Amino acid sequence: MSFGVRLENQFKVFTTGKGQLGEVVLFRHLTESIKIAGGPNKVFEYHGVKSKVEYRSVMHATSGHLLRCELCDLCIISYSKISKKIRITFLQNKAHQQISLGSRFTGNVRQWELLSKRPKVKSLGSVKVSPKTLKDAVLPSVGSFGIFYKSGSEYSMQYSVANLIEPFTLTASSANRTLVLKGINNKVRKISALEELEACNDLKTFGNNLKSLKIGTPMFSYLSNKPDPDDFINPLRSFISSNRDNTVVKEFGEVFESYVGRYDNEISKGSIVNSKREMTNMMLISVDDIDE
Repeated sequence: MSFGVRLENQFKVFTTGKGQLGEVVLFRHLTESIKIAGGPNKVFEYHGVKSKVEYRSVMHATSGHLLRCELCDLCIISYSKISKKIRITFLQNKAHQQISLGSRFTGNVRQWELLSKRPKVKSLGSVKVSPKTLKDAVLPSVGSFGIFYKSGSEYSMQYSVANLIEPFTLTASSANRTLVLKGINNKVRKISALEELEACNDLKTFGNNLKSLKIGTPMFSYLSNKPDPDDFINPLRSFISSNRDNTVVKEFGEVFESYVGRYDNEISKGSIVNSKREMTNMMLISVDDIDE
């Protein structure tokens, strides 16, 4: 049984026949289902703090204005110890009664602009990310949406790369909350010879592509020999050192070390580099160890 099938089945166990469930409850069931479907010591979840950022809008009627919103609901990092590959996506979850490609759903248009247009950002608060965390990503799926929906008595999730969603009205006003799905379900596209899933309407396909490293952007776009102190990799280094006794985090640290090409002496010794620099709601998924 594939990871995607297990994920879908577990999510149904949590949600089927439970009546009307809210967005927050469905989000928690999603993260718990990913952990259970992955199996013991395959998936690690880290609960951080909310990460608000500021960016300059490029949309009509708000162009040039500085706007603020949360970076995402969930940062998912999937990695392979064998291939030494790492993918990362910043996923924003919403809930809608019924959803299909071409249909409208309620969401934060500012959040959509942030994850789809990928401007430079300024971190506000304790969570620090590089200004170019989104802007310099190789693949658009660095920003993504997961829209929970109900079909009969069962819940599932429509996944989409953020840049394949459009606002119904071209304004980033806080009053504008209507978005439209534009992607093609189950289509894997290539950008710079790298594959990413455009969209899918079920958790089985989402899970299988997550395991196949076809969701999210490669992390190499954020790396440099002399990273900025506020670069994306510093929160990850802090996270690794803070949780180094966990099996998944330790394994990820080894892949991360080879990926970056070096470790700071402080990290090698296991000390904490600014413990306040944690990633928000992060999941690490070791895809090699997840059974088919």
